[in-house]
Amino acid sequence: MTEVQEIDNGFQLYDSELDKLIDLMKEIEGRVLRRQRVDRDALGNEIRERCANEVGLKVSVRWYTCGEEMPDGTVREIPGMYQPEVVPIDRVTKESEYDHDRQRHEVVNDVIGIGEGGIIKVTAADVRAALEHGKGHKH
Repeated sequence: MTEVQEIDNGFQLYDSELDKLIDLMKEIEGRVLRRQRVDRDALGNEIRERCANEVGLKVSVRWYTCGEEMPDGTVREIPGMYQPEVVPIDRVTKESEYDHDRQRHEVVNDVIGIGEGGIIKVTAADVRAALEHGKGHKH
């Protein structure tokens, strides 16, 4: 399955974006995995275009070769078989900054459907630990 990675540049995905991105990549993979060979250029262009149009994200597509494990434990590369890794790098429409209220709304309303919606529960100990952590470290 295609990996979705966030690069360490401060860019954060909203739950709804992650959900759309995963669904899109599952659909693309379902179609691509039936093929013997992958045209990386064409598939990379499709992934970038569809992510922009359907999810609203600019992405980078990294490619890794696929292999199969042999009886002796070694891995043999399968020529022409590649696995994409999608790395979100920005939004198509530029927001001034990450909207924590939007993410809080998405978590409370369980937009990705994990059954964990509702009030975000934070204890006094959680707040104290966060405040203490914030005093000693600058992020």
